[in-house]
Amino acid sequence: MEKIRLGKTEIMASKIGFGCLPLQRRPMDEVTKLLRKAYDSGTNYFDTARMYSDSEEKIGAAFGMEHMLYALMRVSVGVRPEGYLYDPRKGHVEFGEKDNQTLSPRVQAVARLFDRAGIPYKIPEDMLHALWFKYLCNIGENLTCALLGIPFGAFRTSEDANFIRHAAMREVASVAAAYGVHFTEEELARQDVVVTRIPALNKPSTLQDIENKRPTEIAMFSGTLIKLREKAGVSTPFNQMFYHGIRVLEQKNNGDFQFGE
Repeated sequence: MEKIRLGKTEIMASKIGFGCLPLQRRPMDEVTKLLRKAYDSGTNYFDTARMYSDSEEKIGAAFGMEHMLYALMRVSVGVRPEGYLYDPRKGHVEFGEKDNQTLSPRVQAVARLFDRAGIPYKIPEDMLHALWFKYLCNIGENLTCALLGIPFGAFRTSEDANFIRHAAMREVASVAAAYGVHFTEEELARQDVVVTRIPALNKPSTLQDIENKRPTEIAMFSGTLIKLREKAGVSTPFNQMFYHGIRVLEQKNNGDFQFGE
């Protein structure tokens, strides 16, 4: 497997990474063998995310949770008439153990690595809270825009768009509470301010997928929440609406509703 240098460090990463999204659809024993085979073949870059359902747990089972840290990305992408504008200086990585009140040696090691590579980062005290909060915002903002076909600017003027966004966010918060992660009304209110600072014409990824007739990540967003709420015994009607409504839009894009007389 060909390797490339990671930033300014001496770390060599496999040029081809392993995307872990499909792991959620395969049984544990099969996944463990697959991951180990990829690693033994030279792959040392594995891409996963909180919304990939249980992929992180399966990676941990294959390689050992002691080798894993939690992480998320914050990026800034602007929509312009000429295309999309990405500014890496406005983005950062958030990472760490579940509890980072005292930084573990491996968190400190990754921080030193990022410092050498010039990668902006933050280390939240409560990493699970940070992960759930990004998930909460993604579902409330991304999916409301996608289902209604509206840009972020709608949240500046439409009480109705914000009603749907708030309801979806609170559903995530209710499921998170069942798993021991709690949000305050102050946190949700602060996001009301943050969302108004997003450029008005910006469109979230799911809406871009729908407009360009690409498959969406709705299974990772509302699909995952629906599975989690079943275990938690929490009602999520808005996310069920998102899930089925966006799947219908995908079916429409696929030409499934071309009926003859």
